[in-house]
Amino acid sequence: MLAKRVEATTESLLDPLATLWRQAEEEVVDLIPTPAHLLNSEYIQAIWPDRDYGRVPEVRVRALHNGDSLFFRLEWQVDQPAREITDIGVFTDGVGILWPVAGDAPITEMGTPSQPVNPWLWRADFGDKPYSVTGVGRGTTERNVDNPLMAKSSLEAGTWRVVMGRPFTVEKPHRRTMELAPGMTTKAGFAVWEGANNNRAGVKNYSPAWHELTIEE
Repeated sequence: MLAKRVEATTESLLDPLATLWRQAEEEVVDLIPTPAHLLNSEYIQAIWPDRDYGRVPEVRVRALHNGDSLFFRLEWQVDQPAREITDIGVFTDGVGILWPVAGDAPITEMGTPSQPVNPWLWRADFGDKPYSVTGVGRGTTERNVDNPLMAKSSLEAGTWRVVMGRPFTVEKPHRRTMELAPGMTTKAGFAVWEGANNNRAGVKNYSPAWHELTIEE
């Protein structure tokens, strides 16, 4: 996967419908449902194997940067879009990008204490303000207070298009912030939550292996 460098403003790159996204290579990332034995609680492990909880088979990913910030455009389809939490037991659609902060962090385990991961999480009810999170194992995610992420979204005929990104240089980095810069090669993982199908937390569709990402100089 290549994050191509373009001459564009942050505002234009944040627009998921902008024609400039045609300049980016599109990669279709195959997704699988989280295996039952990797779900976060014994209750979910017991009841979910009999449910059809992995109905989003892929997410289409493009990446661009303007020298200052890196952006991803993520596109996927759902049968029944879920935008709001209106009651207990109601969940929303969402998408995530997972970064290995240290070494070859295990993607299926959401990292380890010595190899944390830094997920970027967007949810339909967040008002286009994604969360930056730290994970050191399944069920350990913790929201980071200092959050430089930005996003914009579009929903049309069951198709979500979300752009999510971050400046390369962040004001208050910490040891669990993913370092990003033009010219580097790293890895990323991807996940989608289908709210109408009770997806939440570890119940999701995800890429079971890292995808190599090259950020053009």
